[in-house]
Amino acid sequence: MAEQVQRYRQYEYRANSNLVLTTDQHRPRTDEPSGEPESLKEHLEGLKFGDRVAYAKPDILAGGRKRKPDKTSDAAKRAKKEKDKA
Repeated sequence: MAEQVQRYRQYEYRANSNLVLTTDQHRPRTDEPSGEPESLKEHLEGLKFGDRVAYAKPDILAGGRKRKPDKTSDAAKRAKKEKDKA
C-alpha cells in the first residue's frame, strides 16, 4: 500500500510543476495557424467547383474494380453444366 501511495505522489502536479521549463522571451509562432477563419477567395481565383473533375470510365486492367457477375449469368452457367452432365 505504501508503494502505491509513493508511486501516486511521484506523478502529482505539485511534484512535477517545478520541473517545467519556462522562457523569459515569449515570441508568437508565425509558422502556425492563428485559429482565425481565413478566406479561401484568393486560393480559388478562376476555379469553380467541379472544374477539375475528370469524367472517364475506370480502367479494369490498371487495377480498377470489376463488377460482380450477374445472378442470371451464374444461373445460365449452372443450367448448362447440368445439361452437359445429363
